[in-house]
Amino acid sequence: MSFNRFTIIGSGNVATWLAYKITQSGGQIVQIYSRNIVHTKRLTACYGGTSIDTLSELSSEADIYIFAIHDDAYHAVLRQLPFQLPFAIHTAGSLPIVLLEPYSRHFGVLYPCQTISRQADFESLEVPLCIEGNHNITETQLETIAQTWQSQYYVIDGQQRAYLHLAATIASNFSNLMYRIAFDILASKQMNPQVIEPLIRQTALKIAQTTPREAQTGPAQRGDMTTQTTHLKLLTTEKLKEMYRLLSQFIVSETSDVGIEK
Repeated sequence: MSFNRFTIIGSGNVATWLAYKITQSGGQIVQIYSRNIVHTKRLTACYGGTSIDTLSELSSEADIYIFAIHDDAYHAVLRQLPFQLPFAIHTAGSLPIVLLEPYSRHFGVLYPCQTISRQADFESLEVPLCIEGNHNITETQLETIAQTWQSQYYVIDGQQRAYLHLAATIASNFSNLMYRIAFDILASKQMNPQVIEPLIRQTALKIAQTTPREAQTGPAQRGDMTTQTTHLKLLTTEKLKEMYRLLSQFIVSETSDVGIEK
C-alpha cells in the first residue's frame, strides 16, 4: 500500500504539524478539510493540496486519511464520510482505535505525545509518536510512516495510550496552569515574570538527571509550616489557598500510590 498521498481532516495545531511532516518527508497532501475554510486555505497555501469545508467534497484519491480534530467532534465528522476509507488514522490520546472500524478496513492511531502549536519551530520540535494498528499489517504501515518522518515511536495499546494521555495532561496542561498562576502573581505586583523562567527551565531539565520524586523540593517537602503559612496569607482568593493547601498536603503525604489502578 502506498503512503504518498494524504488527506488531513482538521486544520488546527496538530493538523499543521502533520502537514509539515508529510511534505518534509516527500509526501503529497491531496486535501485538507475544516469547517473554517480560511484556516484550511492557510494550510494549503503553505503545504499544498485542495481546501474543502464540506465532507461531501472529500476525494477518494488519497491513500491515507488522518483525523486531527477535537475528541468530541469525531462521531459527527465520521458520520459524514461519503465513502469507505482505504486507510484511516486518528490522532486522539483518549479515544479507542475501534472508533474507526465502521469506516475503514485498515485503521489505527498515531498519537503525538507533545504539546504542539502552529507557531512552534517544527524542525527542532521532538514529537514522540504512539502507534496502534487494528492488525499487524496496519501496525507495520504506521511504523513505516513514523520512520519516514524520522520520529521516535512506541507501539502501545489503547489502555496504555489512555494512561499516557492522562500523564501528559498532568505533566503539561496542569503544570502550565501553575506557570500561569505564578506569572499572574508576579504581574499583580509589577514584577517581570521572566525572573522565574530560568527556574521553570531548570525544573524541567532536572528530570533528565533524576526522578521527579527525588527532585522534589520546597517548603512542603521540608515540612516548613512557617513559610507555607506566609504563602497562604499572600494568596488573595480561597480558590488559590485551597489549591496551595491540597498540593502541599499531597507532597507531604505518602505518594507511592497516586490513585492509579494497577
